[in-house]
Parts: sequence; structure tokens; C-alpha cells
Amino acid sequence: MFFLFTLAQTPPSRLEMLKQISDSRYKVQYPITLLLFFFAGVALLLLWVWLRQRAKAHAAQDTPMSVFRALARQLRVSLFDRLLLMRVARRQELPSPLTLLLSARTIRHHARAFAAPMHRYRAAALMLRVARLRRRLFPAA
Repeated sequence: MFFLFTLAQTPPSRLEMLKQISDSRYKVQYPITLLLFFFAGVALLLLWVWLRQRAKAHAAQDTPMSVFRALARQLRVSLFDRLLLMRVARRQELPSPLTLLLSARTIRHHARAFAAPMHRYRAAALMLRVARLRRRLFPAA
């Protein structure tokens, strides 16, 4: 407040000088800010192009995990069930979760071994979830 009062009492030459200082500061700062935004945009664009090329190169390889993901997507297995299958396969030291999609018995066998060290209520909930998944994936079994 005091600054505004003294600024209002200053002669016009001081006001002009303050205005020139502030204008020159903004004139110098504006191109620098513009250049920073430009380079940040270019960096983001390059990052996006690199990630797309990497994803395309990685997707071109038919690994067991990529086949599992594609098959699970086609069978409309939910994300949580996919994660469950991956956890079971990892804990049971299977080569890939694709092994679990071979038959209903395979899923049941490995799910039981996975649930064995769990608390009884948690194991029961897991087996119920696996049973629902089995019924959906293998309706005839």
C-alpha cells in the first residue's frame, strides 16, 4: 500500500523509467519462454515417436505373453482375472500364463496349489473367482 502511494507521488520521469525497465525485462523474457515451450514440445513429440516405434517393434514379436494378452482380450477376460492368471503362473513357475488357458483342469490344479498357503477365507474367495473364470472360459467342462 505504501509502495502504491509513493509510486503515485513520483514524477512522470520515474514512472516512465520503471515502465521501460519492466518492458525491457518482458521483452527479453518472452522469447526465452517461447523457446522453452518450443523445445519442450519438440521433446514430447520425439518421446511419443520413440515410444510408438518401440511398441510396434515389441508387438511384432510373438512372445508367449503377447499371445496370452491377445487371447485373453479375445476371450474377454477381465483385467483383474488376467492379473490373477499371471500371478498364479508366476507363483507356480509356469513358462507363461498361456499354459493356464489350455484346460479347465489346468487352471483348477494350479489355482489350488496357489491358494494352499493362503488363509482359508482368502483361498475360498480365490477358488470361487477361479471357478467363475473356468465356467466362462470352458462352458462344456
